[in-house]
Amino acid sequence: MKNNVIVFLLTIFSTQIAIAQNLNDYTAPTETHTQIEETNISIILPERYDLIPSPYFSGFQIPEDNRTSIITTSLEGPYSAVSQSFSDKQMMSSQGMTIDQKKTVKINGKDALLIDLTKTEKGIMLSKTLLIFGDEKSTTLIVSTALQENNELANDLKKSIESIVVSK
Repeated sequence: MKNNVIVFLLTIFSTQIAIAQNLNDYTAPTETHTQIEETNISIILPERYDLIPSPYFSGFQIPEDNRTSIITTSLEGPYSAVSQSFSDKQMMSSQGMTIDQKKTVKINGKDALLIDLTKTEKGIMLSKTLLIFGDEKSTTLIVSTALQENNELANDLKKSIESIVVSK
């Protein structure tokens, strides 16, 4: 009997691990969220950095550091196809990117892909976090970028992305 209970609990525990978890517990933007202009996306920006809305793209940047940003873009095409291409290690490697971590999460009850990667660009190592979500018509990408040597900044930008709220 005791063994049956242990097997049952292990089965439940292993099943829960395989199910994608909500990226966060937000159901609506809070007072600390900032909406990304021209989108229905809000995130909590890290307070210790001077991130401002970019005049060049949909997202935020540090004015004196052209390598640090949070960029939002929409692509035509189904989430399933776009997310699959970002899961292809060989394709990513051909673009100078190495996937460090990848996990499926939920945003508004739908699957999303959260990827941490490093990219070499003109001899400079960058840390990037990508959040990919969408439906069968379009896909949204949110990408944070920071110098790999500034691990604290990269982690703070990732936390911003993880605070996402997508308004309906």
